[in-house]
Amino acid sequence: MGEIEEMRLERERRSQDYQRLLDKEKDGYRVRLAEIETKAKEADKMRSQHMFEYEKERAKWQLEKDQYQCKLQEMEEQVEKLVHQKETLMKENTRIKLESKSTKSSITARGSSINGSQVFTQGSLYSQQ
Repeated sequence: MGEIEEMRLERERRSQDYQRLLDKEKDGYRVRLAEIETKAKEADKMRSQHMFEYEKERAKWQLEKDQYQCKLQEMEEQVEKLVHQKETLMKENTRIKLESKSTKSSITARGSSINGSQVFTQGSLYSQQ
């Protein structure tokens, strides 16, 4: 074999060595890329899971808020009814007091005109002296 042939074989051997080295690096990069893609998928999955949990909690809070607003509205309506009922009862109480005073004054006026000095007031018997 000649020197040229040896150089050619040496060059092919080096070329094959470099090709193997490149293939090995390429495989290493593929493995790293696969790992990174797996991590990216896991991160995306976690992000989606967190977003789902966030939206679930948000919907729960919104539901609770709506329930509290509904209860508040019911209580406000109940307070309005009670205030109206109070006003009605106050008016009726005032009317009854006025009727009671007028009844007392008419009984007292009649009682003072009676000469036996006994007067009925509020269902009781009083002696006048």
